[in-house]
Amino acid sequence: MNQRSATAEDETFLYEVYAGTRRNEVAEWGFGTREIELFLQMQHRARQASYSAAYPDAVCRVIYAADKPIGSLQVYYGSESIVLIDIALLPEARGKGVGSAVLLELQQKAAQLGLPVMLHVDNANVLARKLYGKLGFKETMADEIYTEMRWEPPAGRAT
Repeated sequence: MNQRSATAEDETFLYEVYAGTRRNEVAEWGFGTREIELFLQMQHRARQASYSAAYPDAVCRVIYAADKPIGSLQVYYGSESIVLIDIALLPEARGKGVGSAVLLELQQKAAQLGLPVMLHVDNANVLARKLYGKLGFKETMADEIYTEMRWEPPAGRAT
């Protein structure tokens, strides 16, 4: 599994990754195919604008496996913490350990920097919450929609 910086040419792929996380949910709302795609495109643009406004210096990466793009990762490297803004995989890439591997790499980088990793996860995303817990993330706050989680590097590991 490899990663590279996302470019403007990746926009269609990044949309497909996002849509792959929401298409089944939105299809249950009774929209037609065209309406689903228009809604998802609008949501993708709004989400990207929100992320850019909140984290203008964030890094967006494309995740690869066997030279095929399979997901995306957005991370903000702050002076006090690393923020995992978003990680998403195409449906066919899920459940194969890719997400775990990406998160473990991020935790290793955080440990080298001596920084915690922060994230927000949708409360309905039970599988992601379970994975984060398995990797040592602890819940720090929650509301009706999202749970904030934090991972602390082991003491004495900063370089």
